[in-house]
Amino acid sequence: MNWFDPIESPESWRWRLGELDLQVHSQGAVLEISHERVEERPTAQVGERQAPFEALERVTAPGTGALRLRPRHADRAVIGRPELPLTLLPGVSLRVYINVPAWLCLEMEGRSVWEAPSVTPADTFFGSPVDGSLAYAMRTRLRTDPAEFKPAPHRIRVPVLLRNEGRDPLPVHRVRVPVPELDIYAAADGALWSPEVRFTRTEAPDAALVEVALRAPEQALPELLTAAREDSAGGPKVLRAFNSFFSGGA
Repeated sequence: MNWFDPIESPESWRWRLGELDLQVHSQGAVLEISHERVEERPTAQVGERQAPFEALERVTAPGTGALRLRPRHADRAVIGRPELPLTLLPGVSLRVYINVPAWLCLEMEGRSVWEAPSVTPADTFFGSPVDGSLAYAMRTRLRTDPAEFKPAPHRIRVPVLLRNEGRDPLPVHRVRVPVPELDIYAAADGALWSPEVRFTRTEAPDAALVEVALRAPEQALPELLTAAREDSAGGPKVLRAFNSFFSGGA
């Protein structure tokens, strides 16, 4: 059983995932929820609620059907950094991977009733004062081999393809990954994956082409687990504000 599978008898359950220790108890038309932040753990635990239980929140239940804790992406872009200083020469492409914490969405009968990040994020601002935006600065790195990531069932792996079609070398210090536009898929081993994001520096000055793949990556099963928060419009975006997705500085 994966931690995101539906629970058909949702009277009292507990999930321990990432930094979150979450317990839920059904009281007729009301769900009582208890949650606590602990040290991030590399495994997931799912089981029945344990005593003592002290409810911190109450939400109305949309029914008495299946309860589910579903992974979602963050509601803002996430900033990834290379492990080592990275420069792409003209005409070169490189595929890297980013491992981002999932948001945990509690659902009953397919309706969201509660949500929280599996790992507490930090706010950051990315880009210039003109074309910048708020994002999350998380403990994540761009890696060339996804096998280098430590097992973490609450994190989502995102392939990122970097292309430099410009005339000059491209230093990559930070990359803004638009995770709200990404679907989530599960692999056979329960690992979470999102479609590939492709960043292309074009020959035009300060222009970037950003594309989101329309299918699951080869490492995951084709069935959709969670739809993206935002619609990526199903096609590439040409951005004149190149620095809104790449950073040449710390």
